[in-house]
Parts: sequence; C-alpha cells; structure tokens
Amino acid sequence: MAILPHINRMKFGVIDQDYMNQLATSSNQFDELKGSLKKLLSVDVRRGSKSFLAQITECSVIAESGETPIAWCYKWKRVDFGDLYFNNLSSNVSTDELYLNPESGNNDQTTDAVQEVIGGHFSFAQAYAYNLAEISNIQTAPIVFGINMSGSSYPENFSPQPVPDNSYVFLTEINTVALGNVSYIFDRQGTHDGECDE
Repeated sequence: MAILPHINRMKFGVIDQDYMNQLATSSNQFDELKGSLKKLLSVDVRRGSKSFLAQITECSVIAESGETPIAWCYKWKRVDFGDLYFNNLSSNVSTDELYLNPESGNNDQTTDAVQEVIGGHFSFAQAYAYNLAEISNIQTAPIVFGINMSGSSYPENFSPQPVPDNSYVFLTEINTVALGNVSYIFDRQGTHDGECDE
C-alpha cells in the first residue's frame, strides 16, 4: 500500500487537514505492522496444522510420588473418523485405513514411525505424547489431579490412573528449541481409582 501524504490546508465541514493527517498517520503505521502480523498469523496456522486426532496405544511411567505413579508417557497412532452415525460408531473409526504407507501397508503415523524417521542416537526418547495434567502432578505431588494423596481421607487402595489404552486424544506437536526434540502434548484431566473397602 502506498504511503499516504500529509497535507497543509483543507477544510470540509469538520474534516480538516489535522483529521486527514491523523488518518494518514494511522494508515501508515498499520502498513508498517503488516509484516509482523502476517508472521504471527502464519505461526498460528502452522501450529494448528501440527494438531491431529490420535489413539493411545500404551503407556510407561515417567514420574512417581513415593512409589505411586503420577505421570506417564504415551505411545499413539494417528486416527480419523469416518461418517459418524451414532448407531454404528465403532465401524466408522478408521485407524490404519486412512493412514497407510503404500509400501508397508501399515499406519506410518505412530510413535514408532516418527522415531524411525527422526533416527539418530536419541530417537528412542522422542515422539511420545505427554498429558499436561500429569506433568503438573510432578510439581504439585502429593496433590495429584487436585486430590491430596497424603490426606487421611484418601482411600488406601486408590491411586492415580493413566489415560486408558485405546482412548482418543487431540495431539499437538511441540519442539524443544534447545535440544530439537519432537514430542506431542494433550490435556486431559486424570482420575483416581482402586478397590473400595467393603
């Protein structure tokens, strides 16, 4: 957009040269910001494109409070939904069908597949998914998922639970800037469960 010039004299009712010059200044300032705004918008678009629906396939403990697990890392596989008919939902959840590698015939968007693509000495430690609610537990323990496990009212046979296998989560890719690691995050409130005393 062309820079708007300022003018010395004008009078048309309440519109004078001061009013027009203020408009020109505001317009020129916005034009200067357009590059930064475009950059910010492109970051948001890229962030959204790195999010996708996935199914949890297994988990491993990454943190404990005492001897009680409070956080896990998760393996996953990318999934998609077909047409959602409430009377036949199970047959419309696609996993391997929509994310097949033509050469292998397998879903190539999984934790293991991403680790293989990354390669290198530390690839085995990358591409896991982490629940933000559980990562918070590491800082707040013995208060886990908002419940004080050290309190006298906490049931003896109860413990925090991981997200169950086969659960669906919305994963977002994140990159650790300093180390260049690729991980995925989701946010699901956790639960406590166990056997009740009879």
